[in-house]
Amino acid sequence: MKVIKGDLENLFALQELIFENRKLEQDAKLLASGADLESARNAQLANSAEISAARAQHETLVRELERLEADLALVNKRVATDKDRLTKTAVARDALGIQHELETLAKRASDLEDAEIELLEQKSESDMRMHELEVLGEKLEEDFKITKARVQLELAELKTKHQANFQAAANLRKQVSQEVLERFEARLLRGIAIGKLQKNTCTACNMSITATALSDLHHVPTDELASCPVCQAILIR
Repeated sequence: MKVIKGDLENLFALQELIFENRKLEQDAKLLASGADLESARNAQLANSAEISAARAQHETLVRELERLEADLALVNKRVATDKDRLTKTAVARDALGIQHELETLAKRASDLEDAEIELLEQKSESDMRMHELEVLGEKLEEDFKITKARVQLELAELKTKHQANFQAAANLRKQVSQEVLERFEARLLRGIAIGKLQKNTCTACNMSITATALSDLHHVPTDELASCPVCQAILIR
C-alpha cells in the first residue's frame, strides 16, 4: 500500500489525539460520577449526625439541670420554713426534730449544689462542642460548594479540550489518504494502530523484532506501508 509523504506522521499525531480524548472521557466520567461530591456530602452527613447526637445530649443536660434547680429551690424553701418554725417553737423535742431536719436538708442542698456544678461544667463543654460542630458544619457546606464549583469547572475544561482535540483529529483525517486512513482505523479497533521503529523495537507493542524480520522491513520501499511483524501496527521507520 502506497503512503503519501506526511501520512504516517499525521496518523501518529491523530492516534495521540484519539488516545488523549479517551483519557479525557474517562476523567470526565469519573468527575461526573460525583465521587468528590459524594465524599464532601458524606462529611456533611457525618457532621449532621454528630450535631444531632450532641444536641440530644445537650437537651438532656438542660432538662436535668432544670430538675436539679427545681429540687434545690424546694429544699431551700423547706429550709426557710423550718428555720421560721424553729424560731417560733418553745418545745425542746420539736426544736430538736426541726434541727435534725435542717441538717438533713442542708446535706441534700449540698448534694444538689455539687450535682448542679458538675452539670454546669458538662453543659459548658456541651455548649463548646455544639459551637465547634456548627462551625465545622458551615466549613463543610462551604467546602461542598467549592468542590461542586471545581468539578463543574474541570468538566467544562475537559469538554473544551475534548472538542479541540476532536476538531484537530478531524483536520488530520482530511490530510491522510483514504486507503491508509481505513487501514489505520481498522487497526485502531484492536489497539495501538501505529508505532515507531526504534532500532529493533516497535513502540506500539514494545517487542523486539528479529534480525530477519528487521531486514525485511528495511527492504520495504519508503513509499510503501510497513507493519510490525509482531503486532501488525503500522510502522514509522
